[in-house]
Amino acid sequence: MPYLEKEHEINRKLLSKIVDDLKRHNIDSTYKLITGRLIESFQKAICDLKIDYIILGHRSHLVKASSSEKMIRTLNIPMLVVRGAKSEGVNLANLKVNNILCITDFSENSLRALKLIERLFSGKDINLTILNVLSKARIDNLFNKANIEENKNQFCEKLIADRYNNLESLKIEEINTKLLCRMGIPYKVINETAIESNADIIFMGARGITSIEGVKLGSVSEAIIKTSPCPVMLVT
Repeated sequence: MPYLEKEHEINRKLLSKIVDDLKRHNIDSTYKLITGRLIESFQKAICDLKIDYIILGHRSHLVKASSSEKMIRTLNIPMLVVRGAKSEGVNLANLKVNNILCITDFSENSLRALKLIERLFSGKDINLTILNVLSKARIDNLFNKANIEENKNQFCEKLIADRYNNLESLKIEEINTKLLCRMGIPYKVINETAIESNADIIFMGARGITSIEGVKLGSVSEAIIKTSPCPVMLVT
């Protein structure tokens, strides 16, 4: 108990400083200290405090999952994962979102990500890039099994054209929007596009249409939160 009391006192001072810093930027905030198991404590806090979103920093460990990774994989709630070079050195005085990259596979989660962007940024002076990625490995596998290699290029051209038609329906009228469909290794294409578009944040579904039902995080989402050059908003 003396150890916990000492830890709580240290954390109270740190949290109180954060509250004061936010107040100087006209952001009302409060803090709550909880002692207990990580996931169970957050699940209870989400319920008790009626939390809509979580914001957390991300850090990976070589041997085992970090606390942030455990939360990302387990908690079924939209969360902003702060990581990448874009988040380094940022403070409330210079924090601004100019460019957004939204990843879509037309799943419910990715469409909810677009709805969230519309709610938060509609009418604001930002640039939105909506990206759909075709997995080269899956297409190669499909054609290797079917043994129709000679038609692959034609098939891909048609598939990309169809995807662009589908992307047209996702445009948000009050936001300057660019549509992209690219082929490759999904997480690499996403990161390359984020750098190319100078994205300040990536919005994406926590899992897509190819993820197993009940799994909180898809393989592409998990790869992105470990490698992204900017913060990632995971939407469930």
